[in-house]
Amino acid sequence: MTEKYIPTMSVKGWIDHPEDKADYVISCFMESNYSMSVLHRDQNISLQYLLKVYANRMLDLETRLQDELDAKLKASFNDQSHANVTVVEDPATPNQYTINFTGYVVTADKTFTVGWMVQFQDSRVLKIAKLNNGV
Repeated sequence: MTEKYIPTMSVKGWIDHPEDKADYVISCFMESNYSMSVLHRDQNISLQYLLKVYANRMLDLETRLQDELDAKLKASFNDQSHANVTVVEDPATPNQYTINFTGYVVTADKTFTVGWMVQFQDSRVLKIAKLNNGV
């Protein structure tokens, strides 16, 4: 199987390490906008877009986030790679939720885990943090 590299517009150039690639895929999903592409309109699904579409349906949001990240990780790596997404309501603050993204990347000899946590309230992102080893 040929190795897949991800090009960036930064000084890093091409990303080739599996953990860095998974981190970059999840980061781009969280930071991109639905209307960023004219050529691929309606195909650039992002976190912000899904927060808008599924504003009051957290179970549907969790399912769609899971499906989108699974597809992105499988496209960037292989069919054994997958994502786990949970959306949890904050009991102390109404309408505030935490999304935990965990990506599992399987290579020939090792499994890498990357994770991000996003807190949002009323479709507005409050905090984004990288998690150590996906937890």
